[in-house]
Order: sequence, then structure tokens, then C-alpha cells
Amino acid sequence: MRMDIRGRDGTTLAHAWGEGARTHLGYAVSGFPNMLFLYGPQSPSGFSNGPTAAEVQGDWVVGFLEHLRTGGWSRFEAEPDTHAAWARHIDEIAAMTLFPKADSWYMGANIPGKPRQLLNYPSVVGYAEICDAVAEAGYSGFRLSA
Repeated sequence: MRMDIRGRDGTTLAHAWGEGARTHLGYAVSGFPNMLFLYGPQSPSGFSNGPTAAEVQGDWVVGFLEHLRTGGWSRFEAEPDTHAAWARHIDEIAAMTLFPKADSWYMGANIPGKPRQLLNYPSVVGYAEICDAVAEAGYSGFRLSA
């Protein structure tokens, strides 16, 4: 948050995430075109070892960039409604666990005032399957333009 990343209309990432991290698959944020991040919130980062998550996410990003290049696209942005859907999915998974009852960094409880939410996707295999399905659907949830 201290990096002062700003989106299309000057909104900071800190402001966009003021009520909790919201992403599309833990890769992108609506309003922040051409920005991808790895090993961040709502990805399997905290529930896997680093090399495993890096390989899964890195391979997916390479495939996405190849898709953009071959399609002649130079700009992408996560669709706004993807955030709510991904957050809902993670909340449903969290509700099946004891994580929401813990005062842990997994829930963002280590920072006073930070919204409580499960910050990591708890299955590398499940995450990879979802990301692969998004890729197979032409990278659904992303708005692509030339």
C-alpha cells in the first residue's frame, strides 16, 4: 500500500482496497489496467510454498500475455463484477473452515482496522483449475482492447 500505486482515474490501490482486498483471481484489480501481480492477496500465496505458487501463477500469466500478443490486444483490465464473485467464492470457502474464528494474518487480523477476510486461496490445485478454466474461456472476466 505504501507504494502508492494509482489506477486509471488516479485512485490509489490503498483506497480501492479500503474495505478489503478485491481482485480477479488474485491477479488483477478493476480500474488498474495492464497491472498483474503474483503471490498477492486472494491467490494461494499463504497456503503454498513459494516456488509452487510462483510456477502456477507465472505459467498462467505467460499464457495470458501470449493470448494478448496473438490477439493483437495491448490493454486489459479486470471487469468490475469479477471482484465480488471471487470474494464471494473465497468467503464461501472460508465459512467451511475455522480460519474466520482465528485472530491471524490469514484473516488480516494482525493490522488494526483492517477488514477481516481470508486473504489466501486455500488450494493450489483448486486455484489452478479455476484459472485454467478462465484461460480456456478466453480469459473471461477481463476486458481486452487494442
